[in-house]
Amino acid sequence: AEEADVIKTMRQAVGKHHTLAAGNFTGILLRRAALGVYGGGTVKTLVSKSEDEGGLEVLDAYADQNLMLTFSLAESFFSDHLYLGVTAKYLERTVGELSFGLSDVADADALIEDQDQYTGKGKGTGADFGLMYRTQGRMRFSFGATVKDIGDTAVIPDAETNVELKLRQTVNVGFSLEPRTKTSAIKLLADFRDVTNRYHNNLLKKVHLGGELSVMDFIGIMGGLHQGYPTGGLYFDIRFLRLDLGMYTMEVGERVGARPDQRFVFRLQVAL
Repeated sequence: AEEADVIKTMRQAVGKHHTLAAGNFTGILLRRAALGVYGGGTVKTLVSKSEDEGGLEVLDAYADQNLMLTFSLAESFFSDHLYLGVTAKYLERTVGELSFGLSDVADADALIEDQDQYTGKGKGTGADFGLMYRTQGRMRFSFGATVKDIGDTAVIPDAETNVELKLRQTVNVGFSLEPRTKTSAIKLLADFRDVTNRYHNNLLKKVHLGGELSVMDFIGIMGGLHQGYPTGGLYFDIRFLRLDLGMYTMEVGERVGARPDQRFVFRLQVAL
């Protein structure tokens, strides 16, 4: 936009949602304990027409950055049928939220430079809890539940800000059925996220269904439904190295079908 007409650029981008996210976890993983460091961030932008601005275009932008130190403990019970785990974390979090319309374009440079108006930064501590019950044999059944950011993870701001920094408590539950042969396995999976409606109230935005066919635990093909939209992917796993490639669609509107946003995923895991 710095090299072109700002108004024209915004109008060409109406309805186009842009998202970029990246993260890295590096840690020491033992049988019952793990110590790690996570760093990641997200940037989202959307230009849309706003009734509050008389139908003119408005740019909404969001960004966050998280740096986290984690320590996890886990244990199995009842002949490895029940698993319990807890993670304690210390984090430094920065969040920015910015919104301006065409009527503010003339003041855009000054608005962006005054970061104190739309950013917040702080530090906090929190915890996550998870459990899983699973059967053994060639027809494995699993049930899992997680409570992320127990009681909300409070982030104390370094300076006064109107930006929300806390991470809300989120409860997720899931099921899987895994029939196996000597050389292959099929996984049928379902999960229901944000059970307590801390982030979303729309039922369809919470439901996720999937299937996976793997051969020799080396290569797998995946597919399913994410918020009612189709997903697909594949992976390669050679024990110490795993590569995942996939695509899915995220609903960024209030209801499924309002504003779908297709996304692509790349993940590389290395275990030494």
